[in-house]
Amino acid sequence: ASEFLITNLYRKFYNRCNLVYVPTDFMIKELVEHGISQKLLKQWHRGLDTSLFHPGRKDEAYIRSVTGNEKPCLLYASRIVWEKNIETLFNIYDEAEAQQLDVNFIVAGNGVAEPEARKRMKNAFFMGHLDQENLGKLYASADIFVFPSISETYGNVVMEATACGCIPVIARGGGSQVLVEDGVTGFLCE
Repeated sequence: ASEFLITNLYRKFYNRCNLVYVPTDFMIKELVEHGISQKLLKQWHRGLDTSLFHPGRKDEAYIRSVTGNEKPCLLYASRIVWEKNIETLFNIYDEAEAQQLDVNFIVAGNGVAEPEARKRMKNAFFMGHLDQENLGKLYASADIFVFPSISETYGNVVMEATACGCIPVIARGGGSQVLVEDGVTGFLCE
């Protein structure tokens, strides 16, 4: 009943607007399916600064200064909040630890779930909030970008990681999934 109430409130709110900017066709279709008038929806394309986000920013000395080793690096970069499906990130970390995978987990960002993340991911490297200059270097220097969120309307972090040559392995859900061609530009997972 509460989901119906929330959906109904969103529908009433958005249908009173003159215009609603939406980042992808996928999200337009989803909003229309939830009763938002298509005539109100306009796609607003996004971009990124390719002087900051590109594979040439790779810096092996930098990543070694973070990890102290040359192991492959799995990176999560975003706010560390529960709505980003952070529990799934913990499960991925736990599975890698259980299988004794010889990898580094790096977490860039901060948020309300950070204390729990630090407690649950004891061997991960936590970077805190990074400016775009350092974030671009981190993406380009890491090997795999892990992003479990299914609540994104777009997912700038997926586009940034991909632009830097960091392979995205992301959740099949929300708007981020349109940024990855499964098995070609990255991987979509349940």
